Amino acid sequence: MRSSNNFENSFFHSRTLHGLLIIAIIAIIPFISSNPYFLRLAVLTFIYSILSMSLSLLLDFTGIISLGHAAFFGIGAYATGILSTKMGLSFWLIIPIGAMVTAIIAFLFGLLTFKFLKGLYFALASWALGEILCSIYMNVDFFGGTNGIRGIPEPAILGFKISSDLSFYYFAMIFSIFTLISIERLLLSRIGRAWVAIREDQTVAGVMGINILLFQVMSFSIAAFYAGIAGSLYAYYEIFISPRIFTVWESIALLCMVLVGGRKSLLGSVVGAAIFTFLPEVLREVGQYRMIVYGVILLVTILFRPKGLIPPYHFLSARE
Repeated sequence: MRSSNNFENSFFHSRTLHGLLIIAIIAIIPFISSNPYFLRLAVLTFIYSILSMSLSLLLDFTGIISLGHAAFFGIGAYATGILSTKMGLSFWLIIPIGAMVTAIIAFLFGLLTFKFLKGLYFALASWALGEILCSIYMNVDFFGGTNGIRGIPEPAILGFKISSDLSFYYFAMIFSIFTLISIERLLLSRIGRAWVAIREDQTVAGVMGINILLFQVMSFSIAAFYAGIAGSLYAYYEIFISPRIFTVWESIALLCMVLVGGRKSLLGSVVGAAIFTFLPEVLREVGQYRMIVYGVILLVTILFRPKGLIPPYHFLSARE
């Protein structure tokens, strides 16, 4: 027994070292390639990796299909735009407030829908939520209408403005690492095991005493919380938000990131985010045929790598 525990501890430490090594490599990338355009794509990769990991929490670990995840991305972005331009709050307050507002809206929506809708019916309801919110953003002047919100001030830490691509690279990287570690801790807890039980068989999970509705709403709200953080980062980075960014097509792109990157793998979601952030630039020359390429990539992945490119992997535990 002792030798088994020693092996598990050493395996855990080796995985932790793998994670630290990956973080160190990512941290020195700007010194290897300081191309501003590359840094911009890297920043967007960090933001979309937060989004894809939050969607993976729903799809892979709780079994919830959502076609409206970009709606919560938009709520976080619009909350940031309004609180910063109309109320002048500091980003120290705006990011947590935006994330909490997003989580509360998701909680209320989940409470109303999970009780009556399951599977694809819930997916369609989440898609409808995204469409309703986009329509509100476009037609209500308070949200800027079709012009969106412009002039979002840059975040500042102790008087230092995070305005350059290089500074935002590390700013977004920190939030991406925080998301990965915190979601992993959740998945390895009793809450995470309850989510997995619900994913595998809701009837059996209910017999075991798991409150299905409570844990589904909890998963949905927590995933929305992280999506709200990603929305805040996006608003701060772009200094402009438009309702056209948060459509159902954005949600479908997020699904592709999770499916291609790797099912049941947070690291796979990060890889999927990187692929679908850099790929449009690689395929810029083919113009309108890009969507065909995306479809082929998704089809090939489903046929030959149904679990995605990256297998399940936890940095914080040897257990799969």
